[in-house]
Amino acid sequence: MFSDAKALGIKREEIDEEVDSIYRTLFEWIVHYDPGLPE
Repeated sequence: MFSDAKALGIKREEIDEEVDSIYRTLFEWIVHYDPGLPE
C-alpha cells in the first residue's frame, strides 16, 4: 500500500492522518450507537 501511495506522490504522514481519522470516526460511532433506537 505504501509503495503504491509513494508512486502516486502521497506521503506516509498523509496516510497515517487519514487512518487515524477513520479509527476515530468508527470509535465515535461504536461508542454512541444505541441499539434501542430506530435507524
